[in-house]
Amino acid sequence: MPPPPGAPPGAKKKKKKKKKKTPAAEPEPVAAQRPSTAPVQRPPDTSKEDAAAAKEAGNAAMKLGTPEGLEEAVQHYTRAITLDGGNHVYWSNRSAAHVSLGKAKAAISDAEMCVELNPGWIKGYARLGTALFLDGDYATAVATYKAGLRCADRCGLSSSLRAPIAL
Repeated sequence: MPPPPGAPPGAKKKKKKKKKKTPAAEPEPVAAQRPSTAPVQRPPDTSKEDAAAAKEAGNAAMKLGTPEGLEEAVQHYTRAITLDGGNHVYWSNRSAAHVSLGKAKAAISDAEMCVELNPGWIKGYARLGTALFLDGDYATAVATYKAGLRCADRCGLSSSLRAPIAL
């Protein structure tokens, strides 16, 4: 065969490969083409229940008050957060466990997430203030406690809390 035009001398013409034909798939039966009207059976969503159980296990471990118990509590709260990360209480509880272990940075991070998830929950500010105090950031801790009291004012809860701290 002669070389293709513009090819260097001695070049051979490439052979075209034939495409293999794939056999056509058999059409699905008509019944399979129509959407089913039967209700779809889904497994029950147990993640919230499992998260609540993990929280309770964490609470029990916290009550032990030992370093091992506190570490175990952190693990249980972490599982609860993994299953239901939108629940501010799980973040708050893990923050408390971190405070008890003396882990200020981890406690601050969890308390900040708690306040972010539910800025109207006063206990979140208390957790954050405590963690900041543990970290030695006293001015920010006081500001955080005051923010919690202002939040309580909006909810009508702070009359008994206000006396010791001037806003």
